[in-house]
Amino acid sequence: MNVLISIFSGLVGVGVGAYLSWIATKRQRQISVAFDMHREFNSREMIESRYSASGLLVEFPSQRYTEIREAIGGLRMKDVWVVCAFYQRLWLAISRNGIRKEYVTDLFGDLFDWWYESSFKAQLVPLASEPAHHIEQLHHWMQQNSSETQRLRWRSGNESMPLETVRGGGRSPRNSTP
Repeated sequence: MNVLISIFSGLVGVGVGAYLSWIATKRQRQISVAFDMHREFNSREMIESRYSASGLLVEFPSQRYTEIREAIGGLRMKDVWVVCAFYQRLWLAISRNGIRKEYVTDLFGDLFDWWYESSFKAQLVPLASEPAHHIEQLHHWMQQNSSETQRLRWRSGNESMPLETVRGGGRSPRNSTP
């Protein structure tokens, strides 16, 4: 009987240890994803895409993305889709527990709020496409998972910077790129 209790205790210990190791590894992977995505978002290529996309959207302030694509062709829309794809991946990482969620609003909330209010809400979300749906879900999640203080900071930093003024500068150093 003592042998069975020892074997059972050993198996439980192995199981608990494996579970705790899995939790720690998952947490570290989620933290790495958060910082990897932040590094990508602030890479030279992504900053150039964000500026190019915002500049293009200035030219077509009242058209939806599909109308812009029809007018200028898909290749010129590349940078707009790069920005959309990033935020779509961010939403999928959040919705599938692939990222440390408590870091997201601090790392991405400010500029996402700017993009959503300046363009996504009027030009992308009405299209009812999969990327539009994901970006709208990301917006709802950001609103629910950010503090009122954060949202007020986002708006105070972003309200003075409508999409039409992107080319002329005007953003504070905290919000230096769209």
